[in-house]
Amino acid sequence: MFYWDNDLEGDIERKLRIQTNNYTQWVLQEQGQDQNSIAHFQHYTSDKLIPYFSADFSEVTFSFERGNDERTENVKIYKGEESNFIWSIFYILLELIISVLNVPEASERETDRYDHLEYVFIDDPVTSLDENHLIELAVNMAGLIKFSKSDLRFIITTHSPLFYNVLYGELQQKSGYILSKFDDGGFALEEKKGAANKAFAYHPSRLILRRRLSAGAPRRRDCR
Repeated sequence: MFYWDNDLEGDIERKLRIQTNNYTQWVLQEQGQDQNSIAHFQHYTSDKLIPYFSADFSEVTFSFERGNDERTENVKIYKGEESNFIWSIFYILLELIISVLNVPEASERETDRYDHLEYVFIDDPVTSLDENHLIELAVNMAGLIKFSKSDLRFIITTHSPLFYNVLYGELQQKSGYILSKFDDGGFALEEKKGAANKAFAYHPSRLILRRRLSAGAPRRRDCR
């Protein structure tokens, strides 16, 4: 949905283009949530990095403003910042969807376009965040999930033990899953019950697996 136009000829008008789609059209144009998305993005990056949406929301440019007369326009942001920006749009979208689906009677909802939505899959939303912001995001996401009163189900994956632990604790989960990969190309999905920290007892696990290597068992490495 998002791709860079790097202005290879002029190397000046760098912009992040947005493919036309129902999600961004609804959250940005119909719901007018562009400023909330920007505020969310700046909270996790910098308030000096300013996104500017075009009038039709088909592209975004970024400027770096230092608080004085200095301003660097049309900068190309880092990959981590780009991921945070895209995540900010979808986070606001998710808030709105949950609010819509929380209305029990489908006929009374603002829109019916999400009536058949059953699952939300979120893949590692904490890219490039420092620990403080990572914890804050985990707490906020847990609050958003708990706010959902419909049958919407959430699947969240991460490489971060800290994010997993905070989210696990905030949601008061009784079990989670660890996905591991073997050197032979195989995978294992192991359920972990009890306290979140027990899910990441890597050293005892590796000792046991090393002993198994002598018996010809496939070597295992954790997907982190």
